[in-house]
Amino acid sequence: MAPQHPRAEGAATEHLQGSVERVTFHSPESGFCVLRVKVRGQRELATVIGSAATIVPGEYVECAGAWTNDRQHGLQFKTEHLRVVPPTTLEGIEKYLGSGMVKGIGPHFARKLVRAFGEQVFEVIEQEPQRLLELEGIGFKTADAIAERLCIPHDALIRAQAGVWHVLQEISGDGHCAAYRENLLIVERK
Repeated sequence: MAPQHPRAEGAATEHLQGSVERVTFHSPESGFCVLRVKVRGQRELATVIGSAATIVPGEYVECAGAWTNDRQHGLQFKTEHLRVVPPTTLEGIEKYLGSGMVKGIGPHFARKLVRAFGEQVFEVIEQEPQRLLELEGIGFKTADAIAERLCIPHDALIRAQAGVWHVLQEISGDGHCAAYRENLLIVERK
């Protein structure tokens, strides 16, 4: 059963916000999307129709629009403006990371990331990506893919440092401990 809304169809612009539980449809070309959103205080998920360049479950949306009652699809919130906000709850962060948007990160690794770093997971990814290497199964390539998906530039110092750190760890495994120790100090000083 669709949530009931006190305003009549065609009423003035209203605001709706909540977490994306499911992306029913999304066109990458046009941005048109149909979302199922968990709105605070509502038992049922709300259907939100709008436009977003990218959208994945776990993201939080803020919308401005109006409620309409479509003959075929029922009650829907048609947005004039839809803004995607990064998730802030542990559940939302896990769902966001596990949605498949980052190659190599599925629900299992998303859960590991959230358990290991909690609400600071995005800070760790952006500021200290080498810490991702602490987990089992998260290698440099996956950590770097996460950094890229979060729009950290390819030439960002932090990505370069993480790459150097990775190479030094690899060569130390081949018995090049002196080079590793000396270069590690250089990387940490920068």
